[in-house]
Amino acid sequence: MYAWIRQRFSAPARPSRLRPRGDVAQGDLTMSPYLLRFSRPVSARYEIDTGRERALHLRRTILIGLIFHNAYNLTTALLMPGMLPLAIALRLLLVTPLGLLLAWSVPRMPGPRRERMVTATMLLVTAVPILLFSLEREAVSAICYIEYPLMMVFATMMLVLRFPHALLLTGLSAAASFASIALRTDLAPELALCLAFQTVAGAFFVLYGNHQIEGVRRRAYLVSLREILRSAGLEQDRRVLTVLSETDALTGLANRRALDAALARTAREARGTALLMIDVDHFKRFNDAYGHPAGDACLRRIAEALAQETRGGGDCVARYGGRGFSGLMRGWAAP
Repeated sequence: MYAWIRQRFSAPARPSRLRPRGDVAQGDLTMSPYLLRFSRPVSARYEIDTGRERALHLRRTILIGLIFHNAYNLTTALLMPGMLPLAIALRLLLVTPLGLLLAWSVPRMPGPRRERMVTATMLLVTAVPILLFSLEREAVSAICYIEYPLMMVFATMMLVLRFPHALLLTGLSAAASFASIALRTDLAPELALCLAFQTVAGAFFVLYGNHQIEGVRRRAYLVSLREILRSAGLEQDRRVLTVLSETDALTGLANRRALDAALARTAREARGTALLMIDVDHFKRFNDAYGHPAGDACLRRIAEALAQETRGGGDCVARYGGRGFSGLMRGWAAP
């Protein structure tokens, strides 16, 4: 009886974004300490709870990034004028349309695809200053190299890429950066070494910062979700105990306590109510003749028959005493 009641009344009446879904349990509340990955059920719940805000944040930040990305054409014009046509073609005619398309589409993408597309676009963005630097042969172009680490700061700190994506972006762009430095045979060894060191230091700093930001966010989410699950469990137990306290253990009907509560609610209503008092005749003789198990089975059969005659909704059928039953029928007008 308890298990049936718990199963029947434990589900929430309606879904809520703040209420845990059935596929998330306390054992799922884990996170890998290095890659900051949730278990699969928690990842799905995390996207449900934060996906909309995440998409809006990405949209705003992408638009800001496009403004500054195109503003770097000014530094290119001042320091690498020979690269300006290529820079305009890459930034304004390639990256900007793709960025605008991405900003429009991120709220319409599922979470994993959204993060992959943002990471892929940032790979293209960081490739622009690396490519321009590798093609230029003026020593002053080393000043423009700073655009690459600043784009990494933008990706990891402003967009706040998921840490595995930030790790992938940083690793690939750093490899491309080392290759571009190696291609610049015109650079002094001291300058090339300095740029390589800045690449390593910048990669470490942005990854460490991204790991800290993402770690704090995800640990805070786990704490809040754990509290939601605990509160939902307490509420479920309270509802089960309430049902048990108002249910007759033998017949499964409402007991006298539930009937009294229904009568109290009915007294505050204006519409008519019929109260039926039903007593089983000769039940003691039946019980003595066939035994208590047969008597209990008889009461259960009577309870089933009475329950089938109710109209649902406001009607209430209760076991009033040992062999007595009551029926509360609402909405009945006096003759």
